[in-house]
Amino acid sequence: MLRCGRVSSPLVGVLLSCSVASPATEVREALARAAPVEVPAGEASIALARVAFADVTVSMDGGRALVVSVVEADGRVRVGTRDIQLAYVGREAFAMERCPGRRWCPVGMPLPALAGVVEALLAASRPDGRHPLAWQIRVERDRASAGEDAEVPAGSRAVRGVFELARDGGRWRIASGP
Repeated sequence: MLRCGRVSSPLVGVLLSCSVASPATEVREALARAAPVEVPAGEASIALARVAFADVTVSMDGGRALVVSVVEADGRVRVGTRDIQLAYVGREAFAMERCPGRRWCPVGMPLPALAGVVEALLAASRPDGRHPLAWQIRVERDRASAGEDAEVPAGSRAVRGVFELARDGGRWRIASGP
């Protein structure tokens, strides 16, 4: 007969560790432990020190988890020897597969919308030879906006501007900018 109550046995810990979680629960747990995250973006690299996933939806396609989530993150974009500070909020869709040690790992690009917007911002022309210092990026389904703090080398003064971006097939393009 099994009695419920206070049990202080190592066996309890073993039994609890054997509990079966759904793949969706495991994916959510993996995302909760994801930071720090590195994302390639063309010639740049995005280093996110803080990443939070909210409103996570997981659907299974065979052994692959298809994830849609709102992501909030802070970090930096490294371009050559320069760093651009980054704050990000956006809806992301990506795939994950089982992997050893961490249970679930991203397949391909971990945050494709963020990477695409950063690539478009890096390719954008800027008046007065501006150099970006910080971006505040927000991504929706088919559009994005990026506030940009920049410096103008001629006067070493700080300026602010906003880029509006639109999806163009599988890429992002600048729709309007400073």
